Amino acid sequence: MIADYLWLLTLVGGAVLLGLLMVLGISRQRRLSRSEKAAQDAKVRQMYDRQEP
Repeated sequence: MIADYLWLLTLVGGAVLLGLLMVLGISRQRRLSRSEKAAQDAKVRQMYDRQEP
């Protein structure tokens, strides 16, 4: 009986921990500044222009 509760605690705790880590990772992701975004867009356009159809 106690083993069942231990497994339940382990499964629920693991899911909660995984969810918290995902929220932490997403919240710490930094947005690009305006100049960084412009540089990224320019490089992407340059890469697509180089590709042949």
